[in-house]
Amino acid sequence: MTNKDPSAPSMTWLFFGHSGRIGRQPYILAFFFWVALSAFTITKLVIADQEGNDSGAATWFLATLVLTVASALSLFFLSFKRLHDLGLPGPLALSTFIPAVSILAVFALMVWPGTDGANQYGRLPNRPS
Repeated sequence: MTNKDPSAPSMTWLFFGHSGRIGRQPYILAFFFWVALSAFTITKLVIADQEGNDSGAATWFLATLVLTVASALSLFFLSFKRLHDLGLPGPLALSTFIPAVSILAVFALMVWPGTDGANQYGRLPNRPS
């Protein structure tokens, strides 16, 4: 029997949690996880469409649509926690949805180092607060 630490990070917290902070590496890895998953579903959709497989194309279209919604929501929460690591308010994560600003915002979140030690959003990075 193991005692589970309630403040221990989980995959659900990483992708969909809003409390705490995350560092650059988990942010980058999670970002590219969604990019790879999106590339996979879009590739399967295009292949099914080119083969004339209408039911397969419809299935992959639905999978791509569901994945798009899930990844957009997840990327918002990832950016929210990444901003917390920088000591900035999470609602600035909405800037990742502004087309002209999003590329710069995501790039900045990937390269800007977080605050050392505790800040108002948590004691340590990569943990829920």
